[in-house]
Amino acid sequence: VGRLFEKISLDMYAAGLKVSIFMASVEIGDIYKQVHDILSSNSIPQLLFCFGYMNFRQKPNLRHPVEEKLIS
Repeated sequence: VGRLFEKISLDMYAAGLKVSIFMASVEIGDIYKQVHDILSSNSIPQLLFCFGYMNFRQKPNLRHPVEEKLIS
């Protein structure tokens, strides 16, 4: 799943598309069952994502220095 998604994500980026990942939402509660029903699949979904063009410029997310998060 990881390598395939990375390839898809890079291809989408090269085409000017933005990708959004909903990994945790598939793992929480019964959402995976809804995805399962929509796809008419017997498999449990591992990753849910969407892609498309954005019509506005998104501000970069705030990043914290690694040193702030390390516990010594």
